[in-house]
Amino acid sequence: MNTTSPDNRPSVELLVNDQRMTAQITVYDTNYRPVASAVGELSTQLPPGVYEVESKVGQKRQSRFVVLNPGNPQQNVHFHTEDTGLASAAPLPGTSTTHDLHRDLAEECSHKETMTGLPGGTARLFVFIRTLEPDKYSESYDRGLRLLDERGKPICDFETGIERDRKQGWTALTVNLPPGGYQLYRGGRGRPARYQAVWLSKGWETQVFIPAQEMPQLEEISYFMAPFGSGFHPGNEAYLTSEILLDGLCRGVNLSSSKQMQDLLSGKFENPWLGILALHAMRLDRDPNHELEQTVRQNLRYLISDHPDLRALELEPQTTPSRPFTFPPVLYASLKLLRTHASEFAGTVKVGTLASQIFDALLTDSVWVAWHKLPPLKRKTKPIQSNKQAFFEASGSKWVIPQATTAGAVDLEVSLSDLFANPETPDQNPLVADLLAISEAYGGQGRQGDIPYAVDPAPLLLEEKPEQLSKQLNLPVDKVDRVLNRIRENPEWLTQPRKMTSTEKSVTESILSRRSLKEDPSKHKGGKDSLTASIQAVMETQMSLKRLHDQKIVDSKPLKSWQKQLDVFRQWLEDYQDAVLLVDANTQVVYASPVFEKLAGRSLSDLAKEEVSKSAWPILSALNKLSTDLTEISLQTPSSPDAYRVQHQRFIDEASSRLFATVYRLRPADKPFLDASSHKEIRHVLSNITYYTSVMNYCDLEERSKYVSYIERNLGKLESFTVS
Repeated sequence: MNTTSPDNRPSVELLVNDQRMTAQITVYDTNYRPVASAVGELSTQLPPGVYEVESKVGQKRQSRFVVLNPGNPQQNVHFHTEDTGLASAAPLPGTSTTHDLHRDLAEECSHKETMTGLPGGTARLFVFIRTLEPDKYSESYDRGLRLLDERGKPICDFETGIERDRKQGWTALTVNLPPGGYQLYRGGRGRPARYQAVWLSKGWETQVFIPAQEMPQLEEISYFMAPFGSGFHPGNEAYLTSEILLDGLCRGVNLSSSKQMQDLLSGKFENPWLGILALHAMRLDRDPNHELEQTVRQNLRYLISDHPDLRALELEPQTTPSRPFTFPPVLYASLKLLRTHASEFAGTVKVGTLASQIFDALLTDSVWVAWHKLPPLKRKTKPIQSNKQAFFEASGSKWVIPQATTAGAVDLEVSLSDLFANPETPDQNPLVADLLAISEAYGGQGRQGDIPYAVDPAPLLLEEKPEQLSKQLNLPVDKVDRVLNRIRENPEWLTQPRKMTSTEKSVTESILSRRSLKEDPSKHKGGKDSLTASIQAVMETQMSLKRLHDQKIVDSKPLKSWQKQLDVFRQWLEDYQDAVLLVDANTQVVYASPVFEKLAGRSLSDLAKEEVSKSAWPILSALNKLSTDLTEISLQTPSSPDAYRVQHQRFIDEASSRLFATVYRLRPADKPFLDASSHKEIRHVLSNITYYTSVMNYCDLEERSKYVSYIERNLGKLESFTVS
């Protein structure tokens, strides 16, 4: 953007440029107000005076003061930015993670096939995994990595068909394959499963660089394209430009508007991936360069017309594509375009293909399209066998409870464990989560007694419009319609929630959300002000500090001190943690809160009789001292000062009035209640710390000390809670 002086004083022309075509150039006046900005190069007319000119490339920021003198009609400023400060998975010059040895080896390995290709191999894949700490991670940096085809069939296990030097910390794969979609998989013992999309276009090679520490970090890959057989050339400006352009996209900034970039994008393409990133960047402008955008589209259509990211960028708002998507795009930004279009038009995504099925397992922790499990095999739905199966998931804490008035009355000796197999934690068992949330809300208000818990499933079979649901859920119309038809044809399928995909559950829950009880328990949920939520916030803050450590942004000594302070605060919170037990009709403990998880699977009567050391299991000591039947515990139950204060909530089948679950809450008698305002303040302080750690990833080196002081100040606020 060029600006001109609004007054009548003689103006001076200021010309600023940087050798990096993606440099963000800004001119500030003496009050540090921006008066002109551009990308790559800037030309503007300004009144005489003193100005600060700044150039930012990646994480590197440079500035100079210039004096515009009316006696000199033109002032030139040139920046020569070499080190961008960016971390890159590729060993590129100008990045903070470059490595001379890796750079030479990657270039060498990209020009030779390491394994025999497949018939029809008119596209090439080059994968280079590297670690900057081979002494520490030599035995683990590339473990658990696989290359799979679109259907999940293994192609390379990264044990054969590769070149590797563990002492130097690198592994390379170069193979010719048929054009189409492939999956990079990381898994194995101790490694979270991750599948990531890779696309190969005819006549081109796709280059994927994977950084690694204790495992391959697929969420931080670098991704490029080059003509088939040309290999990797680290000195090629297009590689570093792609990385800077992607960094700008993550920050919501279009870095493709410089004249040099326009010349590059208008000419002959050597890296179509740069064109795809540029099209995404142009979408950020309110008034984009439509002529340049059309030129880039035409070039890409000629070169890689089949690429799913290009096809996603070309989706028209009111038009169904000529052929459906069967494989997902590579960039998450492209997938969002596809998902929005598919929520309005049937036929955009083909049901049953990988492009459709990944929506049930998406990971959203990076700029890349990834999912945590392969689509399940086709399965046959078993009809309901008995009322023991008559649970199904609903939204807003509404479940169908076994009805004793129907044929084959429910046996009260059947436990929740039998009715809902393998209950573990609230995240894995929504029934447990619902009961605990409602109990916490009611219990926090001192309410006792029975809570009816049932919903009539008949309205589920009413006519539903898939178009309305798909827009509401932002899911492909075809998938929503398929789920609705399945419900209508086989209502018993609803009784098997553990076999539903996340998409199927979302559709079911959306329907149920409009069929509420007389009093919707979801309106009383108090989970956001719970100890569990605050402890979770501490863990998230610790993870943000760990990222600072992994990226070596802050010295390890203060980081260790901060983590120790958070450990102490987390322990202080856990000391306040209630013992929460979910018990079935047979007094079997189905769930116990994490601090007391060893109690799960036991019966209350057995727990009350055990002889244990008070210091080892204070909760059992408390149960031993209770003078009443545990099934009748209430707020009035006597307890000694060193025991627990006890309350309970009973959940009753609304139709049969029979007990099916009880939640017991035992709170340490010597701990005061942390009210909602305390939890709110705690999480506010923790969110501040997390925010400051995030800013430190992007701020200049000289600014980091300021945020260090902010973090330490907020850690001091947490300490004030423990001593108050």
